[in-house]
Amino acid sequence: MLVEMQCYAVRLFLSFTVHVLCLPSDGVNSQCRSVYGKGVSIADILIILNGHNNFRNDIAQGKYVTKGLPEGKDFKEMVWDTGLAQAAQRVADSCLFQHQQIKDDRWKSVGQNLHIYMSTANTQGADWKGVLNAWIGEYKAYRFGQKITKQNGHLTQMMWSDTKFVGCGFTSFLSNDPKFKYKKLYVCNYGPGGNIVNRLPYRT
Repeated sequence: MLVEMQCYAVRLFLSFTVHVLCLPSDGVNSQCRSVYGKGVSIADILIILNGHNNFRNDIAQGKYVTKGLPEGKDFKEMVWDTGLAQAAQRVADSCLFQHQQIKDDRWKSVGQNLHIYMSTANTQGADWKGVLNAWIGEYKAYRFGQKITKQNGHLTQMMWSDTKFVGCGFTSFLSNDPKFKYKKLYVCNYGPGGNIVNRLPYRT
């Protein structure tokens, strides 16, 4: 019987601090017994950009008012950033479902969303649409103006109006997990980072 699980994590940047990417040299790929696929295709880049921008446009047009997100304004159009993508791929290549701190001199902070898919059987390819929809679905755990938590932090980072740049990475691998051996790790980095304490995700 095929068993699947999906897990989520978000780093909340609560102050303007400098973040450094720290990956121990002996730890990279230590969880990757085999790698079945990695990287983000041009088609997936378009899915990622369209997914973010369409969601932000929907908020601007008031389509999420009934879901607790008021009509917003001043959303920056998000664009792909190669530097953020390269850093995200390094995190994905670690095969570790944990946040890595990113330093980029262009911003005071870099945001990061993670998603992991776990299964008892190997499946092919990435499902970025599913990942983005899962993050957007966190609106069920958030009302505008409420505290940002690990249950809704992917959502708020996606709609953080001042964020302009995104870059993502992906790795599909065989892990050391005896129960869910097959995993897919998705990572997106954001500049400038959102989820800043005492600030709203966007202006109304």
